Order: sequence, then C-alpha cells, then structure tokens
Amino acid sequence: MISTFIDEVIAKGIKALLPQNLEDKWFEKLYNGSVEFLKGMADEKGNPDIETFLNNTDGMILLAATAELIQFRYDYPAHFQIETIPKEHLFESISCYSIAILIEKFKKENQTSIKDLDEDDILNEEKLFLIEKENLDLSIFLHNII
Repeated sequence: MISTFIDEVIAKGIKALLPQNLEDKWFEKLYNGSVEFLKGMADEKGNPDIETFLNNTDGMILLAATAELIQFRYDYPAHFQIETIPKEHLFESISCYSIAILIEKFKKENQTSIKDLDEDDILNEEKLFLIEKENLDLSIFLHNII
C-alpha cells in the first residue's frame, strides 16, 4: 500500500500531496492517520504511541507524505534519513499536515470558502492557527475530532 501511495501520489510531485489535490482513497487514509496522530498528541503526555502509529498503514502513509513535505520545505537532500529530524520538529510537521488534512475535510463537508493551502504554507503552524482563529466553525470541528 505504501509503495502504491509513493507511485500514485508522491512521484507526481509536491502539489499532489496538498489535501485539495488528493484522490478520495488517499485523502481518507491520510485523514484517518491524521486523526489518530492528533489524538495521540492531545493525550495527557502529548506523545503519540509511535509504534502503534507506524504499524498502521494510514500512519505510514501520513509519515511518508510528511517526509516529502519536510524535504521540500526545508530543502533536505533526496533520500534523507527521517531519523535525522529532531523528534519535536517531526511531530510538529506531522501535526501541521494533519491539521491541513482536517481543514480540507471540514471544507468538503461544509462547502466553505477557506483558501486552499499551498506547498509553502502547509507546514506553517502560524498560518494554520490563523485559519482556525478566523473560522469559529472550523475551530469547533477540529476540537470535536481531537
């Protein structure tokens, strides 16, 4: 499944990873992985169970997508080792991408006019916070899921 995701989405370039550009089958997998990850981040320890997360196909797809976005945003060399990214930075990036996925889910369900995120903003925590702050219904949606 991961190799299919890489072939069908990642191989097409960074724009293919933007939530608004994902095919439904991949969007749902990323959505499920995002919800699981964010719920783990929201627990009292603020630390998702990485082993459970990585043993789940949806979690692995989310990690693969986020790794590509990190490589693009921070200009990492091709085939960099994800283990070289500090854990806090990796979790922040996965969280940002997950929230972007949830924002897209909200947009699809509520027919809202929230502006699409681009490849430069998708891992920008401040930009995501501003979008949530400007949209009370989105904020309620996110808090009900997480």
